[in-house]
Amino acid sequence: EPWSVGTEVAAQARVPEPWSVGTEVAAQARVPEPWSVGTEVAAQARVPEPWSVGTEVAAKPRVPEPWSVKNQQA
Repeated sequence: EPWSVGTEVAAQARVPEPWSVGTEVAAQARVPEPWSVGTEVAAQARVPEPWSVGTEVAAKPRVPEPWSVKNQQA
């Protein structure tokens, strides 16, 4: 989906910090918690596709990596 491509959801999924609690990124952590239910990325969290692996989506945790700078890095 549009949100599953190049979004910061898959990125923050690797680092479930306090900011990820109750957010759409928390859902992407592949951990379907109560807060992840009902979010558009919650579906993504359950299906770790190739795009979530080493892509720009997994590049925006909070850690500005070389490949995250290339993107819109929030």
